[in-house]
Amino acid sequence: MDKGTVKWFSNSKGFGFIEPMGGGPDIFIHFSAILMEGFKTLEPGAQVEFELVQGPKGQQAHALTVTEAPERAPDTDAADLKSKEGRLRTPQFRANLIGNQERAPQF
Repeated sequence: MDKGTVKWFSNSKGFGFIEPMGGGPDIFIHFSAILMEGFKTLEPGAQVEFELVQGPKGQQAHALTVTEAPERAPDTDAADLKSKEGRLRTPQFRANLIGNQERAPQF
């Protein structure tokens, strides 16, 4: 089994590339070669093991398994939404603010 790191993977296209641990050219990976349940995807930076096979355009990974997921930054979106500054302001909301300012009494 060869080892490497996921360089990038496109969920919409269903393929990506792995940087082999021993160096050399990047290795093509198709989603059908990923051994996992459910939606088959890879995160950049994930450590993987795979069998190297000859494909129509060169070497590609086969029977790929993720051995170590990449480290992810803590999710701060929930905390941001609770603060006033983190609220989503839609165009309609802004239009309502402008309308209220115009209707405000002038002294």
